[in-house]
Amino acid sequence: MVALSLSEQLLQHLGDASGTPRELDEILYEALSASRAAWPGIELADADFVAYLAARVSRDAPLDKTLRSSCIPDLWLACAIERGDVAALRVFETQAMQHLGAAIAHLDGGSALTEDVVTAVRERVLGSAAGGRAKIADYRGRGDLRGWLRVVAVREALQIMRQRRREAPLAEDLATKLADEGSAVPMSPDEQRVYREAFTAALATLTPRERNMLRQQFIYGATIDELGALYGVHRATAARWIAQVRETVLRRTRRQIGEALRLSGADLDSAMGRIANHLDYSLRQTLSIEG
Repeated sequence: MVALSLSEQLLQHLGDASGTPRELDEILYEALSASRAAWPGIELADADFVAYLAARVSRDAPLDKTLRSSCIPDLWLACAIERGDVAALRVFETQAMQHLGAAIAHLDGGSALTEDVVTAVRERVLGSAAGGRAKIADYRGRGDLRGWLRVVAVREALQIMRQRRREAPLAEDLATKLADEGSAVPMSPDEQRVYREAFTAALATLTPRERNMLRQQFIYGATIDELGALYGVHRATAARWIAQVRETVLRRTRRQIGEALRLSGADLDSAMGRIANHLDYSLRQTLSIEG
């Protein structure tokens, strides 16, 4: 019996009988060579990995394009982690897990939060001792593994923070932050209330896609490059979208505040100048609490 090539094995797993172009074999052989070079202490049988890869390949685009855009060396590592490979688990602990603290630093949770998140991510990704499903099986190689773990870490951190602060409403938290940061002319309680209501109303007018883009950047810490890759656009386009959404929130907040406080012209400009300094914090807090 003639052994199947890598592309033939992949297409067989995919139930695709459309043929085995030579370039598909070249892509797979190069990808597996790169995987072994990236993780020299981790060994997998080609057939086992091809089967693992087939279960995670998107068919939304031509197969060769999908394979070229996938992080196959990281899929190789994920496959070995899921199989319990000792070398792969060591890499997971010494390399992949070392960046989680930086991923959640913007949430200001302190060292206790970092410790809890690391434990939660480890249990979530590898599967709990009680037999919980290993989330590493969900990694599909559409971005690098560290970025995927960063998203998992932020989600776990937000869940932990919500559990700890469920009784603390957004209004009180935001008002405290505004008072602590201060300004040349501090806001009165009435001004803080008007701002909160105006900001919340402005945010509520955004489309689900606009809110998701803000959540990706302000909560999950996605870079402009990552947002571009996620939405399939150039980084400049992603940056323009984010800038437009922020401008929309500011413009609509301005209108609400002007109407509520009966301000216009230079007085409204002055109020908005103080508010604009708190926009990013407000976005992060609101989006994190609403989940």
